[in-house]
Amino acid sequence: DSYFDQPALSHFEHAHFGCRAETILDRAQQTIRLEAVTFGAGGVFAQAPSKQLNICIVGCGEQGLAQINAMKDLVTDGTVRVLAMADPWDFNLKYRANSYMKLVKGAKVNMYSDLSELLAKEPSLDAVFIATPDYLHEPYTTMALKAGKHVYCEKMMSNTIEGAA
Repeated sequence: DSYFDQPALSHFEHAHFGCRAETILDRAQQTIRLEAVTFGAGGVFAQAPSKQLNICIVGCGEQGLAQINAMKDLVTDGTVRVLAMADPWDFNLKYRANSYMKLVKGAKVNMYSDLSELLAKEPSLDAVFIATPDYLHEPYTTMALKAGKHVYCEKMMSNTIEGAA
């Protein structure tokens, strides 16, 4: 089964952390082309409303740039759409969002300083890409999973054993 054929993860032991962005996006692209994408928390499956994967990037520094670069082809061909970005540092947020909007002509990226606000205001979001400093991986991943979203988070999951449990 593809990563995106499963409902949003509710337990960390089922997560596929540490995968490269290209691998997850390749899987997403294959699934979208098959028109069989399913999303939802608690095992509730539904046909994707479009053939486009709607994502957000949380953390707009260098790692956020690396994630955008990794998915550049998927973004420019319309397979993946970055709906929103979040970063508490306004300079990084505006800079990265403006760079993305130049890359994808006509794109509009909603900007947030807080992930909880982003999750509340972006109901069509399919997945959250976390590109924050390590100490924010666990709380942001937990927040996104509780909101029923798929999550891509690079290693390390947490810098404490308690946070990773």
